[in-house]
Amino acid sequence: MNDWKIIEHLIQTKELLPPLQRDSVLTSGEELGGADLMLTTFLKGNHLEQFLFLVEVKAASTPQIVQNAIHQIKFIHRKNNDPEMHPMIVVPYLSEERLKDLEEAQVSGIDLCGNGIVNIPGRLSIFRTGNENRYPESRPVSNPFQGKTAMVARAF
Repeated sequence: MNDWKIIEHLIQTKELLPPLQRDSVLTSGEELGGADLMLTTFLKGNHLEQFLFLVEVKAASTPQIVQNAIHQIKFIHRKNNDPEMHPMIVVPYLSEERLKDLEEAQVSGIDLCGNGIVNIPGRLSIFRTGNENRYPESRPVSNPFQGKTAMVARAF
């Protein structure tokens, strides 16, 4: 999974976090101000009221990567200084802990598994969790008995 695959998924997916629907995706232009993309969304059945999000996309969902994405999109959002734009991150999976981090930071976030939080004060609040991680991250397991350490163990 990489950032572009996530962006392609957003372009092809109409329903982001029910009842939130994607209207359009902008992937280049000055309006982005350093963000990966801008999403125009609406609530199902109400195409007239739209919500704009500056979005930071990350291909991994580790706590550190999510925290970095939160700080990055908040910085970009403050720099743009547009009250109609709202900060959002998109990652492969958001656990309940990461959703609470987003809620505390007042940043919206969705994942590719159907979990997410969208909060626009005074206008919209969606919180959905409980869907399993369909994109588990695999890391090589380090073996302490490989390489030079294996020779030390054999010497004993």
